[in-house]
Amino acid sequence: MTVWSSVLAFSILASSNPASARQAGTAPAIGPEPAVQTWMAPPAHSTRGTPYGTSAFRFDTADPLDALTRDVLERRQRTLSNLWIFASLNYLYCDVVSLMDAGMLNQYASGTVEGMELNETFLMGATLYMQVPLSMVFLSSALPPRASRIANIAAGATTTAVQAATLFVGTPSKYYLASSIIEIATTSFIAVYAWRQLDPKRIQPTVSLTPGGGQVGMNVRF
Repeated sequence: MTVWSSVLAFSILASSNPASARQAGTAPAIGPEPAVQTWMAPPAHSTRGTPYGTSAFRFDTADPLDALTRDVLERRQRTLSNLWIFASLNYLYCDVVSLMDAGMLNQYASGTVEGMELNETFLMGATLYMQVPLSMVFLSSALPPRASRIANIAAGATTTAVQAATLFVGTPSKYYLASSIIEIATTSFIAVYAWRQLDPKRIQPTVSLTPGGGQVGMNVRF
């Protein structure tokens, strides 16, 4: 009775622990044990270390215009477009105000303003010149970032120089001087803003990880 009780107890223990039973040679193998899965860290492409580990986000450094950079540049292009709208409205309003100036109105009627003859050639040149700020309202956001940068620098520098030169033709009135200061400040700011803010090399995507979750941001160099 004691022998059979020992055999029965050993059989119960073997069935509850198959691994030990196989080691003891008293239980058949029931198949391979499941493989242990280990996590391997992804290769470090352009990741940055953080206090909470290494970021698993990957930015393709070969193309500086990744999705985040393009989003920043597009928003800045829209800002430039709005600045050109502001400058264009100042140009137009200054011309409208000059029609309320009796002295300027008499010169317009005579066809000569501050010694300059307002012939068809002059008016044609003025019309073509005004296409620069007006077209930049559309082109600032429609062109690719690199082309928009070049166009804004060129247009901003040109309109700034031309408007500054008009101050030395005759004696400018107070309203014309005030409008010119605003216009020159706006167009010169456009040129500098495009030169600095539309340069993809000044924008570096960064990833900061916090205990509550990851946050993606932009690190802009000035």
